[in-house]
Amino acid sequence: MSRVNTVLGPVPAEELRVVAVHEHIGYGMPGSELDTKWWKTPEQRYEETVPKLRRFHEYGGGTFVDATGICNGRDIDYYKSLSAKTGVHIVACTGPSTCARAGRSPSSPSRWAPSTPRPTASTRHRSR
Repeated sequence: MSRVNTVLGPVPAEELRVVAVHEHIGYGMPGSELDTKWWKTPEQRYEETVPKLRRFHEYGGGTFVDATGICNGRDIDYYKSLSAKTGVHIVACTGPSTCARAGRSPSSPSRWAPSTPRPTASTRHRSR
């Protein structure tokens, strides 16, 4: 039987129900903790998040994959508490954000900048 590692431990794949695959419970760019204008207390964050996760669960959601990276506000203890309180399985991604791994800042142009056409099925497999 396949299992998925959640913040509260392994869960059989059959118990995942509807999975939200790329979400963020909380997110902040590195340094955002220095801007107190946007701060919320842990209690405020909890009071805001629990009803949203409960609603997700009521509508058939079973698993929430949190894609927040290590340097962007990921908080495993907070996720454990939310999961236990709401019944929603939470999968916490690991590692830093894509920009950090690629050595780019979030404001850097993406790999496929508007001036660079994306390859399509017809151009990708063109014989030469």
